[in-house]
Amino acid sequence: MQKLSSTVSVLIVAVAFAVCGVFAETPPKTDPDDILLPLTIERVWFKPSRKLISSGGDLTISEEGLELVKNKKTVMIPLEELYVLSYGRFKSDVNTEWAILGIGENGPSTLLAIRDGKKLGYGQRTRQIYDKLRAAMKKLGLGQFRVPPGYLTFEVFASQFTLAIPADWDTHIQSLVVEADGRSWGTAIFSSEEIDHAHRKAGEISHLEDDPDLQRVLAGEVPAFFIGRSEIESGMNCNGFTDKAKQKLIQRERERTVDVLGYPLVGPFSLTPVTVGFCSGFRAQARSRRPDGREILIDLYFVADGATLYVIGLRSLDEVHAAAREPFENALATLKFSVAY
Repeated sequence: MQKLSSTVSVLIVAVAFAVCGVFAETPPKTDPDDILLPLTIERVWFKPSRKLISSGGDLTISEEGLELVKNKKTVMIPLEELYVLSYGRFKSDVNTEWAILGIGENGPSTLLAIRDGKKLGYGQRTRQIYDKLRAAMKKLGLGQFRVPPGYLTFEVFASQFTLAIPADWDTHIQSLVVEADGRSWGTAIFSSEEIDHAHRKAGEISHLEDDPDLQRVLAGEVPAFFIGRSEIESGMNCNGFTDKAKQKLIQRERERTVDVLGYPLVGPFSLTPVTVGFCSGFRAQARSRRPDGREILIDLYFVADGATLYVIGLRSLDEVHAAAREPFENALATLKFSVAY
């Protein structure tokens, strides 16, 4: 079973604001085992980002797909192409909440928003609709819940992203800053060995200098990878990064490696373009050298979804790299963002 270590710090910011047309909220609480398919929800409104069905009608989700019916017109969306992304405000509609779905063969390339159609669209079932749709996809193991054998979907921060991690790996939330609109910044570390041992009590602040388990991970001695989240800056979005933004990020990583971890770099970072989670970003690779002369491979992926900057990476010794590589690549392949980019 997945283990979750304690957070470092929580800062509540009282001002909420729109992000790419979506206000994210906490993950759903509906138990997938309580969902019986087929499931029909009458009187819902549809709001597609491109033409599917306009206005409202009925919705049915079954093992065959998501069926939208208005009058005598029916659209069937295969479940293999469906992602239940988030619950929040959609595009220019800043006054109401929607269940926001993504549609696409290789990732959510089209968006579809659904809400309760009762009481002129102001019914109170929209959150329940979202919960039920997400629980159904989880029960069927589809969308962001389609993971390799032996893996599970990490959804602690489902309002921002989900990805697959090995079911027996430890999850350590090294730092966390929570905004009032549900977004959060910080770093999550996924490790093949438990990080949070008895030397630190639950809820206690994680300090690198007195945390030998965390030191071993950051020294590249344990198969592990991490995902860091921070607010986007100028020149960063789902379409890619400007050269200036890339240079700023690489300089930060250079300073973190040398000044914080104390490992000098062996040569410059090499950069290549990549696509992660349906967004365009770049990959940065380099090597650093420990005081004992052993080298650490640094492999970082930078991607922004229009709301959050993500850095997904690993730092590992050569003899550890092979054990960390497969889980890392599976995480990259299954990473799904929850904003309407």
